[in-house]
Amino acid sequence: MVVAPPAQGHVRPLLKLSHQIASQGIKVTFVNTEIIHAKVVAAMSDSKNEEIGGVTLVSVPDGVEQEDDRKDIFKFTECFQRTMPGNLKDLIQRTNDSNEDEPIRFVLVGATIGWLLDVVQDLVIKQAAFWTG
Repeated sequence: MVVAPPAQGHVRPLLKLSHQIASQGIKVTFVNTEIIHAKVVAAMSDSKNEEIGGVTLVSVPDGVEQEDDRKDIFKFTECFQRTMPGNLKDLIQRTNDSNEDEPIRFVLVGATIGWLLDVVQDLVIKQAAFWTG
């Protein structure tokens, strides 16, 4: 599983890395916030589903209410930090429960959201942070 920080400068490099990993026969689930996910899927105009090149795209809420301004970086960051750990843990557990033969064995996160590795550590899954710069 690869978890991207919600910013274009992080999503594209991590998506490229995900495709490289998938090209080695490893299944990759790429996690974005719902807003960024919608933009990525829209950019893949030739694809009818949310899997491309062995990478499955999934989304989680960012915690920001519909009526709130996502451009308010302080509010966005607070909401994201508050909701993302629980969302990620739930996603991993749902994925592992529904696919016991191929559980998530490794989580790679963008280094700017490295604090998410605490969630993964609680689940006893191998982990790493990746700096996209």
